Amino acid sequence: MTETTELERELRAALSEAHSAAPEPPGLAERLVAAATSGPSITPGSRVRMSRRWSRPLAAAVAVLALAVGIDAIVTSQRDDDSQPATTNPGLTTPLIAPESLLDVRKLGFHVAPVHGIEVSDSWGIDSDAQWTDVFVGDDARWAVVKVYYQGRSPKPPTGTSEDVTVNGLPGTYTEKVRSGLYTARLIWRYAPDSWAEVGISGDGVPPPDLRQQYLTVAEAVQSGGQALLLPVRFDSAPASLPLISKADRVTGESSGEWTIHVWVDDVMVSVSNAVDLSECVGDDGEPQTAEFTYRGHRGCVVPTGGQERVVLHLDGVDVTYDFDPSRNRPLEDIKQLLDGVTVVPPSYHRTAWFDLKTALGG
Repeated sequence: MTETTELERELRAALSEAHSAAPEPPGLAERLVAAATSGPSITPGSRVRMSRRWSRPLAAAVAVLALAVGIDAIVTSQRDDDSQPATTNPGLTTPLIAPESLLDVRKLGFHVAPVHGIEVSDSWGIDSDAQWTDVFVGDDARWAVVKVYYQGRSPKPPTGTSEDVTVNGLPGTYTEKVRSGLYTARLIWRYAPDSWAEVGISGDGVPPPDLRQQYLTVAEAVQSGGQALLLPVRFDSAPASLPLISKADRVTGESSGEWTIHVWVDDVMVSVSNAVDLSECVGDDGEPQTAEFTYRGHRGCVVPTGGQERVVLHLDGVDVTYDFDPSRNRPLEDIKQLLDGVTVVPPSYHRTAWFDLKTALGG
């Protein structure tokens, strides 16, 4: 005699409710999706305080690198296993579908529910592979990144010491790697067919003993549906000599308070921040400026930083910067024109006055 599987019981219960009476039973759709899409899954430190202007781009770079260096082997083994254990968890269930353009993204496809021990930030990021946000965990507010990949995209294989874990009833993998005074910890799980998510970051020293449990708490708090993606700035069209901002391949932002937004396209990173020291014009490592100028009444400078050239323009209460590869010989006057053409929502304006990505990036 064959025993009824968990999946069969879940589907039968949901269908029984559907046939019993109208209206549709509460939660029926969610239960069907959870039952049909749940399946086996697998499995990017202490926060360093630095100049507010550059803490976000550096943090974003660390996060992206940390998440990128570590699941092809795991992906293959998991995809070969077609068994789909049932789950009734309220967590992440809806796959994210990759957009044709970042300008088409109206809101995040997920959020992290507020639970004890987790501080959810208002930061966000998107690129052609995934969406992410920052959280802080534990009593020492340890920074971590929650990243959800578009369906069909997956994290890189993790390296280090791994152990099996369970995220809302779905199998995952937690991995730690320590080398040269640095550690990388990652928790990766498959929450729907061909759909992956992870929590992780790199830090100094060794992972704290409770990091695994903290990441599990974060992972189980990830749920479908997220905030609208709005920016407090709008870019004019770029001169023909410069890459089009509307062709951005990565964007990060924040939703309130002191904010900094970054847009990457080609070899260029454009940043706008209201958390600035307008007297400052130095590189990330203290490099001195190589030129100073005034453009349409606004002070500006040129400064080398980390192998890149940076053009800074001080607008009314905000800094706008343009980092690029100096070997590309971007015309300085065209860069000044682009930076001066940035429209910033006045501080007194509510977030409802902010721009969606298509409007903000000149699409």
